[in-house]
Amino acid sequence: MPYLNEFKQILEEHGISSENLIRDGQLHRTATHTKPHKKNAAYIIHNNDPAVLWWCNWETGNQGSYSPKNATDNPIDQAKTQERLADIRKQQLLEQELRHAEAKERAATILQNCLPCTHSEYLQRKKLPIMDNLFQGRNGEIIIPILSKNESVQSLQRIFPDGKKRFLTGGKINGGFFYLGKNPEKAIYLCEGYATAASVYLASQDTTYLSFSANNLKPVALFLRKK
Repeated sequence: MPYLNEFKQILEEHGISSENLIRDGQLHRTATHTKPHKKNAAYIIHNNDPAVLWWCNWETGNQGSYSPKNATDNPIDQAKTQERLADIRKQQLLEQELRHAEAKERAATILQNCLPCTHSEYLQRKKLPIMDNLFQGRNGEIIIPILSKNESVQSLQRIFPDGKKRFLTGGKINGGFFYLGKNPEKAIYLCEGYATAASVYLASQDTTYLSFSANNLKPVALFLRKK
């Protein structure tokens, strides 16, 4: 395949292993440079002209597609390339749904094996009490369930003693939330992070939601308004 070395170079530049590539137009999970024993990346390679590469590094959130210019220099190849890119998008969405489902199962298993939070250096440093529905991790971190619209657990966030925050690999964040208190007849507050939400709740005693990220504020706000 004339473009294989070019494709390998692109994958390597994005921190993705380029060993034993399968070129059948299907999505394949693979390792990253930083975690060679896990499959935290994926790629799709179409072998025959017009050649197309798609990649995704889930650790960095980076993804993209590439087709050599001279492989799509006529209208027929250009149309074929667009068909392949459309197929790649379908495969990408299916893979995302699969990863979300896998993470949801892992989240449930983790919570089943966790105890309620009893001590947190992070919350102590923030001068916040330990409130209900927080769980304790093995390394002193607090574990916060990320709830879906029907309030089932769809993923988790870990906050470690030093303040570092980590989401469950593959977990769905968009539209997910956590809340403190339940007084829907009063004001409802929406914040980004747990410490801010806890502070607002303690000051107001009104229901306070957190979205876990700035990008997720709007989806949660729209859900709350509709609800």
